[in-house]
Amino acid sequence: MGQLIVPGVFQCVINGKAGGQDVINVVGVQNSGGDAAGASLAVLNAWKIAGGPLAQLSSLYLMSQVIATDIGNSNGTIHLRTDTTQGGGGIGASFATAGACALVKWNGGTRSRSSRGRLYFGPIQEANINADGRTLTSGAQTAMNTAFNNFRSSLSGAGYPLVVVSRVLSQAFPVTSSAVEVTIGTQRRRIRA
Repeated sequence: MGQLIVPGVFQCVINGKAGGQDVINVVGVQNSGGDAAGASLAVLNAWKIAGGPLAQLSSLYLMSQVIATDIGNSNGTIHLRTDTTQGGGGIGASFATAGACALVKWNGGTRSRSSRGRLYFGPIQEANINADGRTLTSGAQTAMNTAFNNFRSSLSGAGYPLVVVSRVLSQAFPVTSSAVEVTIGTQRRRIRA
């Protein structure tokens, strides 16, 4: 497969640390007149917005940087923006089992599989999981849904709306809705010692 090129789109990597392990989330944003510096700032601000995703993570989670790459052409610029803000979801709130995440589903408003995406959000806190060990509490699910709606609204307000980037079609689909699944997800690569 060749190099991914989607005009006006930026691939943004949100890096943090939790329990000594890297936590990496990747999102796409679009702005035909924007640049990588603007994309990294928009994503960082949206991640940290009051009532946003960072507020749902334990204070044991620590941001490190947002890296935005212009994938609009083969020589697109890269911008790295550092930040060391802690999660806001409770002082010292303990993490759930290793690799436990909330699964956030993006929908680009079409029936095409290429317009749908997902993000593994975590590590989630022990208090976010029901006694069954596999589902989010209703309060946690509601709070996370609100956080990601705030995230999307902040990005749109900054002129860098969230998109699903299709590697198959080399196309971006604006995210029209998001939903946090009730059943938790795991990423085994986050379990390594």
